[in-house]
Amino acid sequence: MSYLSEYSRALLNSIYSQVPAFGRIMVVCNATSDTGLYHYQTLQELVEPQDGRVLFFTSIQSALDECQTNNNDIICLDANTSHKVTAQLAITKNRIHFFGFDGGGRKIGSRALISNTGIGATGDIAMVYNTGTGNTFHNISFKNNWTVAQNLYSVKEWGIQTYYENCDISNLGSAHLSAATAASLNLAGNEVEFKNCTIGQQSTLITSTAGQVVLISNRGSSGTKCTRSRFDNCRLQTYTSDTTHVFVRAGAVSIDKDVTLDNCEYANCGAAATGGVTLAVAVATDAGVGGNLFIGYPRVYRATQVATAAVGDTNVYLVSPTCVNTNAVGLVAV
Repeated sequence: MSYLSEYSRALLNSIYSQVPAFGRIMVVCNATSDTGLYHYQTLQELVEPQDGRVLFFTSIQSALDECQTNNNDIICLDANTSHKVTAQLAITKNRIHFFGFDGGGRKIGSRALISNTGIGATGDIAMVYNTGTGNTFHNISFKNNWTVAQNLYSVKEWGIQTYYENCDISNLGSAHLSAATAASLNLAGNEVEFKNCTIGQQSTLITSTAGQVVLISNRGSSGTKCTRSRFDNCRLQTYTSDTTHVFVRAGAVSIDKDVTLDNCEYANCGAAATGGVTLAVAVATDAGVGGNLFIGYPRVYRATQVATAAVGDTNVYLVSPTCVNTNAVGLVAV
């Protein structure tokens, strides 16, 4: 066996030790920064052409185009520079696994970055729009910089049984700061899981009235509500001048059964940041929300209440120790 064959199989074994899937592997190196580098050229030579297990690309879109639905194909993103999308990345295929190769384990600031170029088009409602089944995302930062008014979300998650781990999702464009309908994450999928993720941003002041970090909705009808989705050990963060801003908002007929946020932190910059204010509540639900919003053991910073009837607390259920510190959030049984 040649040296290249041995190295090729060592490379495969290394990737498979981190990626528990069985499809082909698409390695994405940044088109402008990496393709001329020695390591990129060498990697192409390390894989035997007849093997076909590892393929190399210079954009996420081209790698996604090559993937086969339901084949558990894997897209590996290098963590050297930002992977730019020029239009909404629409993921309609099933069982595609995206892995950022930055070492992993980060709750915030994963170094494998998906971002965008230009201002965005009117049809680009989100930077990444997933409608597939069984797709997964690991160790990736989603940083949406588009500024066109029609662009509302960094990630629009309308899939089934999608899994996010160690991901960072945020809207950073100027239009997002003043649009009440914008959110870093729009969640309408079924049995979607977020584990050890950060959602929202604290770098630029949000000035919209009644905005949100996470917007829970249905997928266009009362029969396609978000159901049994959950957030585990996540950080939701914001920086706003509006007291009616919330971390999570669930609209009318948006939830079937329940959505759960367990052991999460809700971090608002508050008055400590220039122009920032304390929020009235952390979460809000519409009177016709439909299902339940379950909140377990929250750690809420710079919000007066978790939820109130005045703002909207229909079907919000809270499990938390009683607060005794007057500077702590006032937790209420709702």
